[in-house]
Amino acid sequence: MSYHQNWLSIVTRICFIIILITLSFTGIAFAQASDEITITLQPHCVFSEGDDDEWMFGPIPDIPPLISLGEGHCRTFAVEDPRTLRTDPLDNGDILDIDIVVENPSGQDIQHVRSWLNYDTTVLEGVSIDVNEVFSIVAPGEEDFDNDDGFVMVDASAENGDEPSIKRLAIARVKFKVIDTPSAGTVINFYDVQPGGHTEVFKKSDTESDGISVLSTDPGSLHIIFGDDDDDDDDDTSTSLSTSDDDSLLADGETCQIDSQCQSDNCSNGICVSDIDPLPNGSACIDDSDCESDYCDDGLCGSDTSTLPPPPPLLPDGDACTSDSECLSQHCIDGTCQMPPEDDDSDDNDSSDDDTQRTAFSLLQVQNFRVTTEVNSVFLGWDPLQTSRLKAYNIYYGTTTGQYIQRKTIEGTMESLLLRSLPENTRYYFAIRAVSITDEESAFSQEISVVVGDAASSTSPLGANFNFDDPTQQPPTGTMTNPVRNGETVHGETGIPSILAILLFASAVIGTIFASRRQLVVTNIKPLP
Repeated sequence: MSYHQNWLSIVTRICFIIILITLSFTGIAFAQASDEITITLQPHCVFSEGDDDEWMFGPIPDIPPLISLGEGHCRTFAVEDPRTLRTDPLDNGDILDIDIVVENPSGQDIQHVRSWLNYDTTVLEGVSIDVNEVFSIVAPGEEDFDNDDGFVMVDASAENGDEPSIKRLAIARVKFKVIDTPSAGTVINFYDVQPGGHTEVFKKSDTESDGISVLSTDPGSLHIIFGDDDDDDDDDTSTSLSTSDDDSLLADGETCQIDSQCQSDNCSNGICVSDIDPLPNGSACIDDSDCESDYCDDGLCGSDTSTLPPPPPLLPDGDACTSDSECLSQHCIDGTCQMPPEDDDSDDNDSSDDDTQRTAFSLLQVQNFRVTTEVNSVFLGWDPLQTSRLKAYNIYYGTTTGQYIQRKTIEGTMESLLLRSLPENTRYYFAIRAVSITDEESAFSQEISVVVGDAASSTSPLGANFNFDDPTQQPPTGTMTNPVRNGETVHGETGIPSILAILLFASAVIGTIFASRRQLVVTNIKPLP
């Protein structure tokens, strides 16, 4: 073999090695990028869960906009820009049917998801929220719309040991109704995306009871477009309207996540079923077969009044009665039909008006609520609510989850509470709400629990030991004073450092002395004749 051939062989091998190294680094970078957990909005679709995307050489990457799921396809929204998705044109009265979806390419165990959406209440009206049954623990008040301030509130957790590890996980189905069609459209945003905020995803951890926050990128937003019917004639491209074909829904006996995936619209214990008990009178219905009375009138179950005798005439004021329904005035007071005093009406109206007045304070939530125990005492700690309207805290507790028969109110400057003389070996459940200066309560915190006397049983433990005999001792989880209302002083500096300021001041004094002395010397010299 000649020298030229040897040189060519060496160069070929070097190039081959460089190509292999480049491809390996590219594969590592792709694997790292593909493992990132994200949350997004997609048109509602029946998800086929599983690992069908595996083959002998590893995972097959998803190719948007079509994702093969069972016999059908689930479409994604069109991309308007790197941070914005876009719907097809909608019209007044249309239903926007979307899913909140967690993309989990690495198959992590998802323990807890909190997702708030912000929308314009003058353009969209909230219709329904359907949370995936996998997340069976829903925070109080966190499966609802705030139609005043425009929020979709979802906060749900999975039972310990039942955390889903599905690669594409539907968290909740949300429906909106279009009530106005501005030419510029409207936007739905994920609200407060940050650690400790209102939009977070937590995966299960062996060291952290609350899980580890894994949402590292901004989910972006969804741009809702409005237009004429002529612009949306292609049914195949419609991704926003709830016009799904019954053929794409699941039959009885098939596995499901939420009711809307089933033809029977009833997902019970993960299985589609259709044997629903007849509805009592007063329930919403579609036809007569839905009702116990076999009579559905104007969408409500009732009785067929055509076969009933006419009701007795209503009694005038002054006649004897046994119930309000017997009186013309609809008021039976002390066994006699009569009108109530006007003052009572005004008081009732005032109280009802007060009940309807709500502020943004009711949306706040106390964070980092934790608990530990020793003997028959329980110690609670939390992060202070950072608002100048804070007046007090209400701590609710009881022996049944979600049902708090006891309440304790403490000042808003406190960040901990010691409860004594509780029965040992009994599990107590706790939740906390802040109280404003107008006596308005915030949203419930995440519920926590502990078995009295067993610190290891805490569902949200404090991280260090402390003296239970000292009721003034604060939690060991860092500074927890209220930085806004009656909190401790925050020390800071402004301007130049103190030493430099002293030197400049001394220089100014010395310069003034020398200038004054020179002026005196010049003044004392007499001018020549």
